[in-house]
Amino acid sequence: CHQILCPACRDKTQTHAADKALTAFSNYSEKDIKFMTLLIRVEQDANKLKPLMDAFRNNFWYKLRDNAKKLGTDTHSFKMMGAFEIDLKNTATQSDASLASRDLIKQLGYDPGLRQSQYLLHLHAIVGPLNDERKAVLSGLVERSLGVPLLSHQLDFRWHKTKPKDDNLRNLASYMFKARLQFADNIFDDNHMQKKTRYHTPYKGKVLVDYLNVVNKMQNFKGLKFDFGV
Repeated sequence: CHQILCPACRDKTQTHAADKALTAFSNYSEKDIKFMTLLIRVEQDANKLKPLMDAFRNNFWYKLRDNAKKLGTDTHSFKMMGAFEIDLKNTATQSDASLASRDLIKQLGYDPGLRQSQYLLHLHAIVGPLNDERKAVLSGLVERSLGVPLLSHQLDFRWHKTKPKDDNLRNLASYMFKARLQFADNIFDDNHMQKKTRYHTPYKGKVLVDYLNVVNKMQNFKGLKFDFGV
């Protein structure tokens, strides 16, 4: 059925994504691969999410196409394998978050005066080959696609060096399609801004219905996927 709410379809999607990531980045060295997270914007109205996603997707894809040579190397073309995701934020998730996290989400559009749940659209992606120079190029393309300057910690690149490359690729590819249905927030450490996820109560009632309706408009797993060069 390809629905986000279906555990069997989610597991199948995650398995396919993991296999795809291993194939796509099989001949890329571990130091060339990064996991990118881009926080796009918070919306109070779920109906605004699909136009927001579509606009960013189109702008970003064409900018990647036009700058593919700058992002690649003589031996490796630039690849991005990713998926959009929607998190729900409310007063509980915000009260648990650090001051830095609260401030970032507020700058992205979260209104702390509203009691209703609000929607954070973001993008996860495995990308490569990246070094500092190509990372700067990619960050510039993201900023131009958003149409506004990037905020501190709005765009993040990282890689778990303690894990084998293939394990990282499988875990990250599965993570992108986890289809979480629980309130959550990333709790930042004071010193290094490392992310720690804390989960809250499951979505329910009108919040769940609105969330599933908008994801269905986005064609569930199929519509949330964002790939370039893979």
